[in-house]
Amino acid sequence: MAEENITTPVKTEAEIAAEQENEKKLYNKARNRAAFRIHLMIFILVNALFWVIWYFVFRGTEANDVFFKAVLFVTIAWLIILIGHNVFVRMFNSTIVEKELKKIKKQIEENEKELQRLKAVAEQKKAELLRKQQENTEN
Repeated sequence: MAEENITTPVKTEAEIAAEQENEKKLYNKARNRAAFRIHLMIFILVNALFWVIWYFVFRGTEANDVFFKAVLFVTIAWLIILIGHNVFVRMFNSTIVEKELKKIKKQIEENEKELQRLKAVAEQKKAELLRKQQENTEN
């Protein structure tokens, strides 16, 4: 019986790096969405508590107007913040992060090019110094 030759594909460093970067993006996206869900649950619980307190404690009393307006203001303001959080998590967060990643990568590439240029200049200077030393020893 002949043995089957099973080969596993070998990934390049660039492919591995791309996979790791993709995993980090997915992790961050999941973390941000989970944080939003937690924010949403806290919003629901706290506002439900406020409305229950208003209904059972303050409704029909002299403080009804003040507490009702306060609870309504808190609910609306927090809802606006919650919507903003959702928009940020769903739309803008990934594009902002990607833009920053591109900027950082570009800076790293520029720094590496500058480093290579400086190494080349240093090698040239070293070669010139060696040549001058050889000329001085010959004279």
